[in-house]
Amino acid sequence: MSREKRGQPRLPRDGKVFIELRAPGTGADHGGQILRADSLDASASGLRLNLEQAVTVGSILTIGVELETMGETLQLAAEVVWCQPAAEEGCYHAGFKLHNGEDSDIEAWRALMELLQAD
Repeated sequence: MSREKRGQPRLPRDGKVFIELRAPGTGADHGGQILRADSLDASASGLRLNLEQAVTVGSILTIGVELETMGETLQLAAEVVWCQPAAEEGCYHAGFKLHNGEDSDIEAWRALMELLQAD
């Protein structure tokens, strides 16, 4: 039985992704924590990323995505759907489901994915 749950085609895309694991605190209590990741593939509703550390399944995180075809970084709200060790030691692969969020660039992301799919 197939485990495929994707409702939309995935496009192979190399891109830089920045995941905000912890927002900067107010005052001097702590700085933010940003994890850099690489995009393995993308669709209008999700991303598969290569990470240097595991992320917690079920977490809703703010991510910034910059694909090679864009000149700007899109800010998106994403839920960690799955995370597992990759074949390379010290690396993880994770699937993220994109959500509509306050101040999210989800509409620009969807338009970009539609344009890329047409190519």
